[in-house]
Amino acid sequence: MLNEKRILESINFPFVIRLEYFYQDNSFIYFVMPFVCGGNIHTHMKRHGSMDEDKARFYFSEVLLAVEYLHKLDLVHRDIKPENILIDINGHAQLADFGFCKHLKGRTYTFCGTAEYLAPEIIHRKGYGKAVDYWSLGVLLYEMLANRSPFVDYRDPGKLFSNIVNGEYSCPLGFSGNVMNLLRNILKVDVTRRYGNLANGIRDIKKHKWFGDMDWCAAFNRSVTPPYVPEISDTFDTSNFEKQHGKLFYGASKDMFGDIFKDF
Repeated sequence: MLNEKRILESINFPFVIRLEYFYQDNSFIYFVMPFVCGGNIHTHMKRHGSMDEDKARFYFSEVLLAVEYLHKLDLVHRDIKPENILIDINGHAQLADFGFCKHLKGRTYTFCGTAEYLAPEIIHRKGYGKAVDYWSLGVLLYEMLANRSPFVDYRDPGKLFSNIVNGEYSCPLGFSGNVMNLLRNILKVDVTRRYGNLANGIRDIKKHKWFGDMDWCAAFNRSVTPPYVPEISDTFDTSNFEKQHGKLFYGASKDMFGDIFKDF
């Protein structure tokens, strides 16, 4: 939690969630962030189905810029997935949940993340770097277009990791040649050949034919018109999120964890 707080305090970017305030009581610590009222990409696809390539390109480009920013700060996110991409009141993406994020120069060996989005090198436990985020971006792009993971075998769920480490997936009918080519180059098991991790870095992705004549400055300035703007009744409207059924927790009368979080 201390690591996540330090990271959230240090970042400020149009497509990344920010920390407004933090505090603690006798039982809990709190991160206060802006209310991003549009829900997340996962809930959006559950309600509206898969996206066409224009819509997916919009969200993918904004998350790609967020990853580029994080990597410039030597931060690797390690949990890029539809649930962690929020949609703000104007329809733009916000990358959230920095619980697995790490300041990284070189390699790390921690096995963490969400199974469907893990890069092969994480599963092999031989050390990995920032390139794991590009793999997750490839899975994200596929999922936005197909509304399913590329590597999950619904007849045999146990084959998930095998499919990932072997790079075994197929594209549905309807995927354009350009997007299939981009996916082929991002979902490379060999990290030395994976787009984003080559000599040109993230420019190999940004200059790919799938993006056409994308104006990246306009994307950064949030001047590209979003394909979807959430409907809300007021600033407290939570209807774009799935219903939560957790119970309320109340603070204790004495400090329960003061020794652990005394410097929080």
